[in-house]
Amino acid sequence: MLDADFPAIYQTLKDGIARDILTPQLHGLEHLNGAAFARLYRQDDPRLAVAKATADWSDWESLDSPLQGHYVDGSALPTSPVDSAEAQNIIELAAASFQRMFGAPSVSTVAPCYLWSDNIEAYWSKQNIIAIQTAGYRCTGRDQSGHYRQDPPIIRVGNKSRLGQTYLVRNVMYEPVDGKNTVASAIAEAEMAYLQAAPISISTHRYNFTRSETECSNAIAGLDRLLSAITDSFPRVRFLSSAELAETLSDQSLEMINRFNGKRWPALNPARGQRKLGAFLYRLYYRHRKLALIGYMTGLCLPAWIICKTGIKNG
Repeated sequence: MLDADFPAIYQTLKDGIARDILTPQLHGLEHLNGAAFARLYRQDDPRLAVAKATADWSDWESLDSPLQGHYVDGSALPTSPVDSAEAQNIIELAAASFQRMFGAPSVSTVAPCYLWSDNIEAYWSKQNIIAIQTAGYRCTGRDQSGHYRQDPPIIRVGNKSRLGQTYLVRNVMYEPVDGKNTVASAIAEAEMAYLQAAPISISTHRYNFTRSETECSNAIAGLDRLLSAITDSFPRVRFLSSAELAETLSDQSLEMINRFNGKRWPALNPARGQRKLGAFLYRLYYRHRKLALIGYMTGLCLPAWIICKTGIKNG
């Protein structure tokens, strides 16, 4: 556990929470299926050769993708969901451990590798999880070729689960070590979200900062440029946690409360009037390209452009 085995990291997190720099969120006990990993380890599976050869190995994000995922067994494809009793046990243990370490329960979560099901959502609900962070889809497993089975394939921020939990969406990817989700691409995605009056949620993973010193330094510098670009480009930007966002989506009149240090913040101001209309038009443009083409052909794009630009300026 973090507090017992990594006290320096744990204390740094606690300091960040007290200073309003960090807000923890429940992820899971592991990023992988521990029982399946142990079984493959005993079988000398070649995919775990580096793990077996290195006494302090912990870079699970370098494993083959099918071997990652907390609530499915990916040791053989297609993946299979974990047993219901096991799923309930690991979620209960994770929730209890989280509250013990951070002094308050997590009301939001994100499944490792975005692999979860209705069954998992039900157990989360029993732990009072009201928000589920996604990458814009939900994956219930992997097929024989290792590809995700998406159900539903498209999730918009604010959509609800079968049990009424609020779905959130990570819509800005910053994974510089991969070489494809760069500062420039992340800024473009952030602008796209802002134009649509959607929350900007940046996805970045540990491995960008835990491998070579050079990669770590470059990733931190890039993240600083990304955050600076967002705060410089978008007026009146606010920073908030996943839980605070979900509660705001449920009731926009609520002030925001940091459950981990007791700090309170004013409620968000939702888009209204021309800004709201402009955001709607931008959503049509980005999500329905055929409508945008019709706008160009009929000349309707010009008044739409004026509404959008004026709304951003005054909104």
